[in-house]
Amino acid sequence: MFPATWRSVSFSDVCLLNPAFDSNNISKDTNVSFVPMSAIDETTGEITKADVRQYKEVAKGYTAFKENDVLFAKITPCMENGKVAIARELINGIGFGSTEFHVLRPTEHILKEYLFFFLRQPRFRKRAKSAFTGSAGQLRVPESFFIRTRIPLPTLGEQERIVAILKQADEIRRLRLETAEETQKLYSALFLEMFGDPTSNDKHFKTIRLDRLGALDRGQSRHRPRDAAFLFGGVYPFIQTGDVANSDGWITNYSQTYSDAGLAQSRLWPRGTLCITIAANIAKTGILTFDACFPDSVVGFMPSQHVTSEYIMFVLNFLQSAIEARAPKGAQMNINLQVLNSLLIPVPPKIVQQKFTDSVLGIRNEKELMNSSMQEIDVLTKSLVSEGFSGKLTAAWREGHKKQLEAVASIHDKILVTERVKVAIKESVPEHRPWMAQTDRMWVKDQMSELQFDVWTAMRKWKGTLIPSEHLDEFMATWPTEHLENAKEQVRRALEQLAGLGLIAKISLPNEDGEYVTGFRGFREDEFSRMADLEVLGEI
Repeated sequence: MFPATWRSVSFSDVCLLNPAFDSNNISKDTNVSFVPMSAIDETTGEITKADVRQYKEVAKGYTAFKENDVLFAKITPCMENGKVAIARELINGIGFGSTEFHVLRPTEHILKEYLFFFLRQPRFRKRAKSAFTGSAGQLRVPESFFIRTRIPLPTLGEQERIVAILKQADEIRRLRLETAEETQKLYSALFLEMFGDPTSNDKHFKTIRLDRLGALDRGQSRHRPRDAAFLFGGVYPFIQTGDVANSDGWITNYSQTYSDAGLAQSRLWPRGTLCITIAANIAKTGILTFDACFPDSVVGFMPSQHVTSEYIMFVLNFLQSAIEARAPKGAQMNINLQVLNSLLIPVPPKIVQQKFTDSVLGIRNEKELMNSSMQEIDVLTKSLVSEGFSGKLTAAWREGHKKQLEAVASIHDKILVTERVKVAIKESVPEHRPWMAQTDRMWVKDQMSELQFDVWTAMRKWKGTLIPSEHLDEFMATWPTEHLENAKEQVRRALEQLAGLGLIAKISLPNEDGEYVTGFRGFREDEFSRMADLEVLGEI
């Protein structure tokens, strides 16, 4: 339950959705901001790389918006990744960008920052994902989702209070990220100070071939096919090129494991091994923090007494571009072991290398503490956002302003009723779409498969909403399904197909934990289409 002075409203009550662009008084040579999808930083929610274009270049084929509009990425995976931003500092107050943006223009009833933080919630994006339409790879959140979805609306004063707190949490998180980035730069700065640039060996250290500085060998994965199921699922960590490339220097995570059979056709490398990629990602490096297996697209290096793994790793990091340039250009770049064997490595005194290694490990420990702190900040931020949009965050403030809020809420109600925002849906609604009148869909029933007909018949008898994640076993017990292979998956697919045909309704609703889940139900007696659903929701 929301506080008494809050209201639950549709987005269309407080925003203009994808408003038409008024091109009057704009010359074709007017400069405007251009915002491709890549310009939105999904971590900070800011527009970071806007371009300058002339109006005549973008007038057609792009999405238009104005200063202070909120941009919401509607296509997968950008939507799930959190690409939401407030359009700020636009040239001449005008922007154009990807057609994969929804534009939400706040009215006087809602702050743009309040709207921004609400759209950025993982919970909201999860709900939006459940409303995706389209085919795989081209899934999008339709505009109609914002018309039927509701948002909690405090008074403007309380919105300002919520936004101020969430901004503070966001700023703390941003500063922590900047500190982590600066810490990462310390590695390279320290190396250059102690050893100079290894690409030019400007400190004139003696150079030795890499294969003479330690044991260098390729990983193993002898069985074909390499993805045979029996090779996996055991206790032996198995890493690949992506794990090395994304390791940030030390490999601390793995997503796959080998079974005993997998280990038998591979090799278990000890903790401390320097891993070097030679396929797809060329000369990316990472040091194992646990024993692990890897395929022949990764090379393992065990240092001799003359060098440390950390020193060799940073030398290779500086040489990475030069090594990659030696890879043949093809469908997938790769290098052979000989390329690594023959690399000439500057070798400073071991005592100096060890000093560098000790310093690097000290910096890494500090960075791990920062990462732990960052995780705590993320948990705190998530809690603040949840409490912010439920009313808990500002409960004490609300109690201290009770009389003023009640008066403002009363005025607010009258305004919302008399000035309800009208929204023009630009999406075309062809006759074959699921929201067609049910009586016009009789021919589809004759084309259904036996399973589709059984599921549709069961849905007509099912009381309430069917939530597959909770009710599927009970639902499937209402007719014989023992003969079906992968019965649950087939029934789930049939439900999706029936919803796509407009014979049942697919909806999103909160469970007991407040998480939004997908549900299915038969059409109510007072409705015959999804369009009717929207009309009913619009009257609430």
